[in-house]
Amino acid sequence: MTSAERDWLIHTVNDTAEPVPELDLVTSVTQQARATPDAAAVIWDGRTLSYRELVERANRLAHWLVERGVRPESLVAVRLPRSPDLVVALLAVLSAGAAYVPVDPDHPRSRVDHILSDARPAYELDTATLAADHSRYPASAPERPVSQANTAYVLYTSGSTGAPKGVAVSRGALSNLLATMGRRFPLSSTDRLLAVTTVMFDIAALELFLPLVCGAAVVLMDVDAHAHPAAVTTLLRKEKVTVVQATPAFWQMLLIHEPHCATGLRVLVGGEALPTRLADALAKQAAEVVNVYGPTEATIWATAAPVVLGQGVPPIGTPIGNTQVYVLDATLHPVPRGADGELYLAGDGLARGYLEQPALTAQRFVACPFGAPGTRMYRTGDVSRWNESGLLEYVGRADRQVKIDGFRIEPGEVEHVLAGHPGVAQAVVVVREDQPDRKRLVGYVVPEPDLTTADTHVDEWRDVYDQNYAESADMALGTDFPRWTSSYDGAPIPLAQMEQWRDGAVAQVRRFAPRRVLEIGVGSGLLLAELARDVEEYWGTDLSATVLDRLRTQVEHAGYGERVRLHARPADDVSALPRGWFDTIVLNSVVQYFPNAAYLDRVLRQAVELLVPGGRIVIGDVRNAATLPLLLTATRRATAPHATPEQLRAGVDRAVLLERELVVDPGWFAGWARTHDLGVDIRLKAGQAHNELTRHRYEVVLHKQPAEALDLTNVPAFRWGQQVSGLAGLRRLTEFAGASPVRVTGIPNARLTEEFAASGMGPSAVSGEPLDPDELVGWARRHDRDAVVTWSGETPAGFDAVFLPEPRTVVGTFVPGGSTSRPLTGNPAMAQAIAALPAALRRYLRERLPDYLVPAELVPVASLPITPNGKVDRAALPAPDRTSDGRAPRDRNEEVLCEIYAELLGRDRVSIDDDYAALGGDSLTAHRLINRVRTVLGVEMTVHDLFDGHTVEEVARSLAGARPARPALRRRATFGGSR
Repeated sequence: MTSAERDWLIHTVNDTAEPVPELDLVTSVTQQARATPDAAAVIWDGRTLSYRELVERANRLAHWLVERGVRPESLVAVRLPRSPDLVVALLAVLSAGAAYVPVDPDHPRSRVDHILSDARPAYELDTATLAADHSRYPASAPERPVSQANTAYVLYTSGSTGAPKGVAVSRGALSNLLATMGRRFPLSSTDRLLAVTTVMFDIAALELFLPLVCGAAVVLMDVDAHAHPAAVTTLLRKEKVTVVQATPAFWQMLLIHEPHCATGLRVLVGGEALPTRLADALAKQAAEVVNVYGPTEATIWATAAPVVLGQGVPPIGTPIGNTQVYVLDATLHPVPRGADGELYLAGDGLARGYLEQPALTAQRFVACPFGAPGTRMYRTGDVSRWNESGLLEYVGRADRQVKIDGFRIEPGEVEHVLAGHPGVAQAVVVVREDQPDRKRLVGYVVPEPDLTTADTHVDEWRDVYDQNYAESADMALGTDFPRWTSSYDGAPIPLAQMEQWRDGAVAQVRRFAPRRVLEIGVGSGLLLAELARDVEEYWGTDLSATVLDRLRTQVEHAGYGERVRLHARPADDVSALPRGWFDTIVLNSVVQYFPNAAYLDRVLRQAVELLVPGGRIVIGDVRNAATLPLLLTATRRATAPHATPEQLRAGVDRAVLLERELVVDPGWFAGWARTHDLGVDIRLKAGQAHNELTRHRYEVVLHKQPAEALDLTNVPAFRWGQQVSGLAGLRRLTEFAGASPVRVTGIPNARLTEEFAASGMGPSAVSGEPLDPDELVGWARRHDRDAVVTWSGETPAGFDAVFLPEPRTVVGTFVPGGSTSRPLTGNPAMAQAIAALPAALRRYLRERLPDYLVPAELVPVASLPITPNGKVDRAALPAPDRTSDGRAPRDRNEEVLCEIYAELLGRDRVSIDDDYAALGGDSLTAHRLINRVRTVLGVEMTVHDLFDGHTVEEVARSLAGARPARPALRRRATFGGSR
């Protein structure tokens, strides 16, 4: 760096000397009142407060404060809504010589309490105080020994330790800001500035005071109008506003609502980085646009730059009057133009420091090596650079502190509050920009593992099946298939496919020639109807007493009464069942309704005790955790065809976490069998149809010792597509093997090829020609071999096949691969609690944080991604699922439905355009939702209404003519047992 360059960076660009204001804020406003006493000072809700009224009311209130002991350096809390009283109160505190501490009355009580306990104000001004009669006090300002060095206000900003910190700003710093901005951005008596910012945000001081020291008028926007752009644009026209200062986010909101609302206005924009497109949109229509930058610690604004149409990324400009800026490296040396460095600020605008925090003040306000002895500079934590035009450019934050909608936010503060919720085990808060120029605060939470009990989950499934079976009471024994619907489109699975499914399940049991069978979860008797005639005893348990009442009658009529015994009890209750009695225990299409893996473990351990030595547990229709993302991707594409890849992935991630049925990786059963010294045979489902049953479910047989079974774990293995290719090569291999079994690994599963390709799950780790497992079994049979097909232990996209010379009872069919980072099972019981967590957390946060600190999205995750060095990998956090950007509810039915959908489906919010299935709704949640609708709206609703209606709007319309709700089904007090 040349000496000339260094001189420019340190001195030339910082030659900003301007006359130091001789008059403080109160004196300047008083002079305006003398010059134009009847001019409008504050305009609010159609009413006007003149300069004379403003100053006289403020002075009388100031005398009242002095009478109560308020003096210079006293702090006075001002807790008032946006109104002329707020401006009166702020001026009164300053006139009394004290400093004000703004407190938003709409902020959560806990945050207000923290501010008050930390600041320890001498007095508090509230609505009651301002409404009192102060007319007996003088209308002139009290005589107070006040200097520009005294504190003007203490503003609380977001803190990284979990609590806001108070920034103390001097009167001189505030006066300097108003004077220099008045020169750069002059206002006249004809100007009207719209004040849109909460008093808790430092730029509100410019909006309220700059017009008053210039003789202009402040137009106060009602606090509620901030979220209603139509109200804002109406106010702009009604009050003939000429100047607006606002954040980029606020301007974006206005321009979306009314693209030309800034026409003719003079615009100040700051508080966060100004997007290029927004800058150009404002520059095209506004009379003047100035981009401003500055932290609270430097009294609102420290730099400014006019916005020029087409200039690209808007610079933040050059320092304002009596302000110095330095872009420095880690050793506090200036970096050359074009290089990034940390931005430091110095000059008359620096705050005094942090209230009662000398260590933090010393850390952030450091000695300035470029000024006179004793000069300080503030370390902003912002990264910036000087461009070749001599203008400062904002690059980003050096730490995690951010600004959104103009508010300074420390994600650590929000994380601290989130982590305090009893349902949260871990929390991370980040800023995401998943859409251009739209930053959002997003919170990720790992739920506590014990949010709900397994019993609750089981009870809900009991209620679902009581109702389902009651609705299908006229179905004949063994024909109750209508309940089986496709996850892809919600349509009934074709009867022929369901009959094939049943026949496969029956064949799986029959191959063991059972004599004494126990079926846990017997249901409507689909398997019992086919098997009972061939066995000595058939015991059945089910948690639904309703279905067993019907089944008991059907069994009697079929002539099986002597050999069939039915008991109403949950799967983990074996108290009435004989130990060591059954040779075969069946759990067919039951495991998915268990609440978690611990429940499954308990059921299996108890079942083993009921078996005779050498008996087996036949577990059918197990949903595969490894392929769940494939299924959910396919179903989501069907219900949300226009979703972007990012939205699709986010939706699938959420759906996996909120899956209400238990999914189990084949590796879980392999590990469980090894731990409990059982043999295990895991196979793909048989069936010619390509549906979710054959693609994403499988069969398990656990063999109790001593099991007469052939162990296939260590048979010779050959890699498909590498060591063996095509059916011709496969035939040569099996002929070479002769009477010995041989394994072929990594065969691409033709049932899943299309879904895997569409899933975005990455390389499938399989190669070669895809084969259909059922066709491969048929091919082997035609060539005098028996083929056992099981999942690949390496990838869910493939399968293994073991070829035997003849059918045998086997174990060790599935060979687990290496370690996997994915969970081996789901947790439906927790999923129910997780679904309700975002809504509960939002209520929790709103009670403790102001709205701008409440994340726009709250995303439950099973775990947080971790970097190799053990830290949270924030960049790897999933994008939130943003499928609910439709219309807001318009009537009570829509409002209630949106609230219930959101709570039960784990959404922050739901629109009337959202589809139940697209949001991840399933049959269990459907019944919970229906019960809630009956309770809240008092109308009858069915599952068909929910799925046929599609959107909230359509469902709400169908409810308009619904009949009153019938009495709820009552659960029986006792279950008992019978044949």
